[in-house]
Parts: sequence; structure tokens; C-alpha cells
Amino acid sequence: MNTSELVIKWNLRSEKKKVFWYESAFSDEEIQSIKCLAKKIQLKDAVVMQEEYKEVRKSSVAWIDANADSEWLYKKLVDVVFHANSVNFNFNLAGFEMLQFTFYDSAVKGFYGSHIDTFSQPINYLNRKLSFSVQLSDPSEYDGGELFIEPLNEKIEAIKTKGSITFFESTERHQVMPVTRGSRYALVGWVSGPSIT
Repeated sequence: MNTSELVIKWNLRSEKKKVFWYESAFSDEEIQSIKCLAKKIQLKDAVVMQEEYKEVRKSSVAWIDANADSEWLYKKLVDVVFHANSVNFNFNLAGFEMLQFTFYDSAVKGFYGSHIDTFSQPINYLNRKLSFSVQLSDPSEYDGGELFIEPLNEKIEAIKTKGSITFFESTERHQVMPVTRGSRYALVGWVSGPSIT
């Protein structure tokens, strides 16, 4: 048997998934604590960077900074992100941006149109590499609001289990469909790393 046959038959690493999730990453108590953190901050209408894209989303957000109250949340996410990255993405990561608590309300058909999470230029030599969304609502509490990740010609629906966390590369196009009944809450984050890797 020659070495090329060994490489073909015995891959050292399985092919990474475009979308990767943990079904029960957060407990009901932790979700309630996240909502309490957000209640301390005033929700504001979400905006996008470019003025010409102002109609691309209808949602409200609150930014959860890293402080004494939220330290437990950031520490937990460091562990979860480290594990997801090591088993699937293998990025060179440097740190988190501020976490975004997001509220999609059926009263305004809350949605977020198709977009990517990266910027055209690195910020402080860092690029967003890994995006994640924590499902804070039970799927019985709303209709619509599906998160779709759309790599190439695929359309992958993120898991809706309450407490789940979904990861995908920040360069992948994705969208949140309009919420037609009830409300959907999510915690969204981005992890950045050096632009050269």
C-alpha cells in the first residue's frame, strides 16, 4: 500500500461543518439571567453601518458589555467557543466583541435580511471570523424568525431549541426571517482573530 492511499482512506481531520451547534448550551436559569442583564440596558432600534441598507432589518438591540455582572456569561462563552473552534473551525482567534441582545417583535414583523458579519477592512488588524447566536426563546413562543445560514448554494436552518448556540463563519451569508407571531430573543456575538490566518 502506498502513502497516497493512506491519505485518502485515513483523513486526520474530518471535513468541518459550515454550521455547528450545541443543543443545550444554556439552562433556563442562565437564559433568565441574560434577559435580566439586557433589561438593565435600554433596547434601541437596530441599525446597520451603511445608510443605504437601513431597511435591511427591523429589530431592537441592547449591548451587553463585559463587566462584573456579565463576567459569568463571557467566561462561559469563552469555554463554549474554544470547544467549538477546536473541534470544527480551527481559527486563530483573539477575542470577543461586545455581545448583542436582540429582540424580534411580530408587531413590526421583525427580521434581518441577508447579510454577512465581516467588514471590508480589519479593525485593529483583526477580522471577524466566527459568529454565533444563542436561542433565548422557546420555539412555541413565536412563528417565523428562522435563522438561515446560506453557504454557497445551501440554505441551512439553525436549530431552534431554547438554550442552543449556533456557530458559523462570519463570511457566510445569513438572515433571520420575519417573526409573524410572538417574539424571538437571541444573544448574538462575534469572535475575531488576526487577518492573516
